[in-house]
Amino acid sequence: MDQERWIIDGNAMRSLDMRYCRADVAIFFCYPKITCLFRAVQRLFHKNPDIHDRAEGCREAVRWDFVKYLWTFEKRFTPLIEQLQMQYPKTLFFKITHNQEKNNLEKILKENLSFIDALVNKTRESRIKDERR
Repeated sequence: MDQERWIIDGNAMRSLDMRYCRADVAIFFCYPKITCLFRAVQRLFHKNPDIHDRAEGCREAVRWDFVKYLWTFEKRFTPLIEQLQMQYPKTLFFKITHNQEKNNLEKILKENLSFIDALVNKTRESRIKDERR
């Protein structure tokens, strides 16, 4: 996060506040529970060859604690995410609940990249000014 531009993917909730306050854009994928569970199980049978998130020889697994985490994530962490939205209103926030929304956002971002980049730069400058006060 010391770089000018960075992307953090994941759900490390313990460091979310630290990351969110420095983010220009936050995208919250809040898919239905059953969709998340289905996709987790689907990964057991259909490994994406482009994803290398496991050490060699380490099999994909779905454990009960992971299922519980998926099932309770929204209830446990949505209040924190909403609090961060209010606390850091200069962070451009998108909440994605279905694939069509994801596809629409991707299309909008691609078509308006220069505008989004200018908006992000303006937001970043404003945040830096606020931090210096």
